[in-house]
Amino acid sequence: MCTDHCGVCNKTVKVTIPEEDISEFFKPAKTVKDQSEVNWRRLLLTFRKYGPAIYLGHLDVMNVFERALQRSGLNIDFSRGFNPKPKIEFAQPLSLGITSKSEICTVQMEYIDTPISTILGELNISLPSGFEVIAASWIAPAAEGRKTVKVMGAFWGSDWEIEVPEELSTSELLMKELDREIKVRGVSDDFHMTIHDDSRLFVRLRHGGTRHHNLMRLLESIYGKPPLQTGIRIFRTACWASDSCGSPVKYEMAFPS
Repeated sequence: MCTDHCGVCNKTVKVTIPEEDISEFFKPAKTVKDQSEVNWRRLLLTFRKYGPAIYLGHLDVMNVFERALQRSGLNIDFSRGFNPKPKIEFAQPLSLGITSKSEICTVQMEYIDTPISTILGELNISLPSGFEVIAASWIAPAAEGRKTVKVMGAFWGSDWEIEVPEELSTSELLMKELDREIKVRGVSDDFHMTIHDDSRLFVRLRHGGTRHHNLMRLLESIYGKPPLQTGIRIFRTACWASDSCGSPVKYEMAFPS
């Protein structure tokens, strides 16, 4: 009788075990390493999201990375419980339809003395089109007695690039409209805007946790409809962590190896 509880058998389907010797066709699985003895470390990843992938929601992106990490052959740590999941954390979800040049996430995996370039190669081969991990670094373990700092908890804000079609408006006019909106909403101190040319507006926006800090809502208020329906293109160009003084710093500095 089969003693494996794999979930295949039901009232109408049963797994049968051949009586003949099949050992030469089926080799025993590799010995599973005792997970309690593994040296787990968090790996900080910076990745791009572009092309068709921009139409994947945050939950879909999480599923993409979960499957890619398992395909890569890297030893990933899983949560405990009835439905284990890879320990992956993202700094800040990205709105649907937005291209990103720099997203941040961490994955807890076995620390291996392997060049980062090798790990990047294994991850990128496993990821589908529209995703590319461009940088990675190990995060030092938390000091004894200290809590592990989460990348989402350390999130300060983002840099955005907005391309305005010539037939729609100019970046200078858009900046004036945004400036009016943020003054009305009382969040001027959390915005910094610069113009690089007539068609591109750069915005650094601190994450304030309110709808007034949501760039997409502000643009929708200006145009009267979702901004991506207007023809403008929006890119997230950087995610920033907060240092001890509340100033923006690169995640590699906030989470050193």
